[in-house]
Amino acid sequence: MFAQYLQIMGRLRGASAPGRVVVVGVLGACALVLGTAPPAWADVTMAEFPANGQPQQIVSGPDGALWFTLASPANDIGRITPDGTTIYYSIPTSSSFPQGIASVPDGNLWFTEQSAGKVGKITPSGAITEYSTGGFPTGIVAGPDGNLWFTEFNTDKIGEITTSGTITEYQIPTANSYPVLITPGPDDNLWFTERGANQIGRVTTGGAFTEFPLPTANSSPNGITAGPDGAIWFTELAGKIGRITPSGAITEYATPTGGSYPEGITAGPDGNVWFTEAGAGQIGRFSVPGVAASPSSLTFPSQPVGTTSQSTTVTVSNTGPGRPLAISGVTLSGANAGDFAINSDACTGTSLAVNGTCTVGVSFAPTAIGTRSASLVLADDALDSPQSLPLTGTGAPSADVGISLGATPNPVKAGRTLTYTITVSDFGPTAASGVSLTDALPSTVQFQSEGTTQGTCTTPAVGASGTVNCSVGSLANGATATVTLVVKVISTAKTAITDSASEISTSYDPKASNDSATVTTNVFGRH
Repeated sequence: MFAQYLQIMGRLRGASAPGRVVVVGVLGACALVLGTAPPAWADVTMAEFPANGQPQQIVSGPDGALWFTLASPANDIGRITPDGTTIYYSIPTSSSFPQGIASVPDGNLWFTEQSAGKVGKITPSGAITEYSTGGFPTGIVAGPDGNLWFTEFNTDKIGEITTSGTITEYQIPTANSYPVLITPGPDDNLWFTERGANQIGRVTTGGAFTEFPLPTANSSPNGITAGPDGAIWFTELAGKIGRITPSGAITEYATPTGGSYPEGITAGPDGNVWFTEAGAGQIGRFSVPGVAASPSSLTFPSQPVGTTSQSTTVTVSNTGPGRPLAISGVTLSGANAGDFAINSDACTGTSLAVNGTCTVGVSFAPTAIGTRSASLVLADDALDSPQSLPLTGTGAPSADVGISLGATPNPVKAGRTLTYTITVSDFGPTAASGVSLTDALPSTVQFQSEGTTQGTCTTPAVGASGTVNCSVGSLANGATATVTLVVKVISTAKTAITDSASEISTSYDPKASNDSATVTTNVFGRH
């Protein structure tokens, strides 16, 4: 039998506990009222107020009072002030068995009448209006669209009622689903339990349904609430607490006490999930650790292929509030995971206290030109494990362009022609762009002619000395370009002529030692 009292407060004597949690339950209501006792309290007082019936559900009203539904033998909506003053408002329809109640932004309270097949509205002054829905309306909540949404237990429908009383009903796809309770989700949809179909349902404000079967057969889902972690939490009368993400991923957790029969569930002010255990006579708490990474993604600046960036630090935090966070591993995954490296890892194998932090160092070493992407993956005992932190970077061209210089014949006779052969090569790892070369001819020779396998050159006039500049353009990895310069030796004495050439490119060049070349040619006289 239900206790016919509205349990608002009670008296607990004994040693005080700083931050003691005071949990007050209302039998038969599947609801929780949570508060935190100030550390200075030496004891906590609890008082019970007669309710003249079976109090079902309770909610804070817009007027600073608590409002509750009161069933057999009463048929009322009750209002109780914080000092215990109680007023009862009789529902016009007799034996309606009021159940769910919700406070709405329009300043009124709305409730379900299971036996009467109605939804009621009560103003803070006690004026009641009833709207016939049919079915067996049970749970009711304010929706993200400003309307009221409710379950119809025995007609397999979800109902919507505007604050002006216009009702729309949406048929759940699965027959005999028996929807029980309903909650607004973090995705601006409505989520509800289907006890008969053993499913969690989701309905958009436009009436589109998605249903998610539970892994455990015959688990009888009942209570449901939006959690502190962006997921939906629900109870299973078979002895489990369930969690479903907005995308539909379901995880179930068995309660420690067998036969606990969990019913009501809510997100507490401490960031944990609290639930009732009707079979065990207990209140349960599910501690939820939170994981945050700062920054939440890494974008590396353009990095030449074949080189490595500086290490960037990622700070991992246990945002709490539930319990320590055990981190079992930090890895890399994704299409270009090999282009990134974990340089330091102070997280793997650690247990982070609430608000504790650890760090991971990541660097970028692209193996190809263009956008490269991967993920830093954290494995831990948080509910949303593993967590992935996006990594991106851009591989820039990196080409080792080198130059060589040869002279024939060597030695050469004074007054004869000498041919300089300049070869520019791309040794990779990528193609090179904007390749050019320069050869400042020795003063002891005169330019005669030029030839190139690629690009164009500007030269001194025939018979003059000066500088040759050639624009080679782009070179593929492994490609070469050759420039030949024919000059006339004008020295008449025995001597040595030294020529130098150099190249540059607009691509990153990791090696400077082969960017210039020199050749010395011995000259012997005419006699």
